[in-house]
Amino acid sequence: MSIDQRFIAAHARLAEAYAELDMGDKAKDQVIRAATIAPDRSSLSPAEARLLEAAQFMVSREFEKAERAIEIASSIEDNDHRTSALTQLSAVFTLRREDEYARRALNEISDDAERAYALISMSDAEEQLSERVPANQLLEEAFHLIDEVPQLTARSMAYNEIARRFLERGETQQAAEIFTVSLRTVGDIRDESTRAKNLASLSDLLVGGGIELTDEQQQMVENLLSRK
Repeated sequence: MSIDQRFIAAHARLAEAYAELDMGDKAKDQVIRAATIAPDRSSLSPAEARLLEAAQFMVSREFEKAERAIEIASSIEDNDHRTSALTQLSAVFTLRREDEYARRALNEISDDAERAYALISMSDAEEQLSERVPANQLLEEAFHLIDEVPQLTARSMAYNEIARRFLERGETQQAAEIFTVSLRTVGDIRDESTRAKNLASLSDLLVGGGIELTDEQQQMVENLLSRK
């Protein structure tokens, strides 16, 4: 299957998921994207044509069946598209205060790093609802989950996202603690260019003076900068 064919299937499946959630505008947008890839239906395989037709049919109706939306998103073959769809659903359910379904969508994401990012998105949704306590609890959950991820680069980048949100919410102590953890993680990265990239991302947290480096942290930064 070509990349374009995978995109058609992914957009069609995501359209079905949005239709199930009664999010007509987003569903229509996904159908349009799928149709744009293959404006001539004759170029599609019979299976692809049926999938696109099914998505268009669903968009024309109103649905609010959360279980079906999760099922559709989980059935997307392309891993990146499936993860993106499930992450979006978990955030949408959080905004709708349907926490049980948010968790179901979250639990369909198999990769710990991706699941941590979904938790961060859910935290953002809670923040939009002015629910600061559960928003921060989701960040803490994401922090503990990412702690188990073996890939140091992914771990450090996720730490930075979590710290940035704590900083934006005025939780400077928690942000500073996670900053230190991320700094140590960056120090364990062997590849020089990757280490430098992650350190640059980490330094963005210092802009605005929200986090003041301790002498120990300053020394750690200097040691990283002097490494080859």
